[in-house]
Amino acid sequence: MLKCCQFLIVSLFLMLNLQAQTDSVKAVEISQYVSQYDTSQSIISVNRFKMDSVEIIAHTYSDKIETENYFTKSKTTLKITFFLKDTQLVLSNIVEQSPKFRDLQRRFTYYFENEMIIHYNIRYGWQLGLAIRVGEDFTKIFGYNETFTDKFLREYIGQLYNRL
Repeated sequence: MLKCCQFLIVSLFLMLNLQAQTDSVKAVEISQYVSQYDTSQSIISVNRFKMDSVEIIAHTYSDKIETENYFTKSKTTLKITFFLKDTQLVLSNIVEQSPKFRDLQRRFTYYFENEMIIHYNIRYGWQLGLAIRVGEDFTKIFGYNETFTDKFLREYIGQLYNRL
């Protein structure tokens, strides 16, 4: 009985690990596609609109949509780019500028397949020579908006993309 339970646990772990690797491979493929994106394309349209207290400017290209999102209450700006492949959303890149350091940014990258997030990364820019203790919260140190959590941004980009 014990060996059976151990076998089931190991099997479950291997299946979950294999799924995570598959998602990572798909994320790498999406990143490669996006890196080859033609930046010389001309803008098809520019739209200005509001969602609640967020002022949005959207620049639409053939395979991507760039938005600047100004949150009037917190006075914070997010730059969100949606990359499309054959009219399907494949990647959303979100950049928040640090209000304390001009050369630092926080980036959230969401990879999509069939309108579902399959992988994501959160990266913080780092300033060489800046000493930070282990366990300190980058969000507070660099002055990023604490309401821009992974959960909030997943919901927000869904609403924004549907509005576009």
